[in-house]
Amino acid sequence: MYRNFNYSSNAWYFITICAQERGNIFGEIKHGRICVNPIGTTMHQTWFQIPEHFESVSIDRHIVMPDHVHGIIVINNFSVPRAGHARPLLPTIIGSFKSTSSKLIHLLGINFQWHRSFYDRIIRNEKELTAIRNYIEYNPRK
Repeated sequence: MYRNFNYSSNAWYFITICAQERGNIFGEIKHGRICVNPIGTTMHQTWFQIPEHFESVSIDRHIVMPDHVHGIIVINNFSVPRAGHARPLLPTIIGSFKSTSSKLIHLLGINFQWHRSFYDRIIRNEKELTAIRNYIEYNPRK
């Protein structure tokens, strides 16, 4: 996270969230493609639910890797929030994703924990966006 940055600002953010333990927790790479297991499927489904919980947030590309998730989150706070709805902060969005996915995984009877924090990068222009989208798409092949 960037010091003194307003994480409710209109921006595109490249996010990486890692599991506490390393290994094939969410699935495995086979022939350059990720094959997710039930935990990975839960990650994938929970990622798509993010905009349902935050009205000014949308998602772009993402990928579930064996022990981490990469994704692009877009905060678009151009409208005035409805009464009772604050502008979401990026850490709140990520915290909600981590909490929801953890609860669903625990319901599967699996002891799971996320790494304490997350990595973020503010996407500053179209060139960076294209490079990050390519990185997400081709990451399993590496």
